Amino acid sequence: MLLYTGIDEGNYDIKSPHETMPAGYTSSEILPPMVDEYLFYNGVYYVPSQKRFKYLEDKTVNERSLILVLFGIAKELKNLAEKKVGKDGNIQAEISKYTEIALGVGLPPSHMMAKGAAQKKIRYLEDYMKNGIEFECYGLKYSFKMIFCKVFPQDYAAIVANTDDDIIKNYPKFVAVDIGGGTMDVISCVDHMPDTASCSSVKSGILYMYQNIILDCKRALGISIENKDIECVIKKDRTVLPEEAKNLILSGVQKWVDENIINELSQCNVSFESTPVVFLGGGSKLLRPFINKNKVITNQHYLKDPARANAKGYAVLIKQMYQASLKR
Repeated sequence: MLLYTGIDEGNYDIKSPHETMPAGYTSSEILPPMVDEYLFYNGVYYVPSQKRFKYLEDKTVNERSLILVLFGIAKELKNLAEKKVGKDGNIQAEISKYTEIALGVGLPPSHMMAKGAAQKKIRYLEDYMKNGIEFECYGLKYSFKMIFCKVFPQDYAAIVANTDDDIIKNYPKFVAVDIGGGTMDVISCVDHMPDTASCSSVKSGILYMYQNIILDCKRALGISIENKDIECVIKKDRTVLPEEAKNLILSGVQKWVDENIINELSQCNVSFESTPVVFLGGGSKLLRPFINKNKVITNQHYLKDPARANAKGYAVLIKQMYQASLKR
């Protein structure tokens, strides 16, 4: 059986159409005790970690990308199997039916224009999966061959997956803004089609925001915090941080949004008065309250599932392209 799926390999999270996991892991030749979530490949155990890897523009330089992609595929297949047979059903038997995969992945629009970038990514994945790959994940065994792979521009894929969205469907002109872990991608859309010639990508992702706030907290208060602490404050989760630290974090987030998100969009010649801005990406979901507090932007809009929008788009596009290739 053939699986059509997409994996959005972000610098903060790895997303499939229905699943998300942090873009980080630890590795060991021995499975750590009390661990249920792991991937076992080539004699090494990989365990997801909330400590994300540092931003890496070229993800083909080592096996890190492969492991994260395998995690994404495994989680998506497990999700699909559980929906078909239930969590108490024979999930392994259902997963084993999928022996082939057509995989869609993405690159920032500005990176797509670099000569050979898309083909380099495809060759990287083919080297590991074209002739078949076997691994274990969450106690389940996976074995499949990647028979088709394409690279799509981020944001374009998200737009394809959300053609029923009010702005995308009804407005002839809008700007799509994808706030990720490492970058913020900006692409203009005219007559419902992205204009890749006018796209830009700037390093305004939330990982850079976290770095700034961590340094500010250490300098101003002498308190050492981590990314998760900032995320807890933003989401209003419980934390033992003192009020002065919480206030510094919240003001730091708002300052970042004002100066590195909204101001950067202005530098990209986005006219907030005349152009709707469609936000997507996990960073947009996290920063939504702070974007809405900004007085400059006036016509902002958010996709229903911004974090997984690209992955869903890749899955739609890879199915269309593979089926079209069979008719040639």
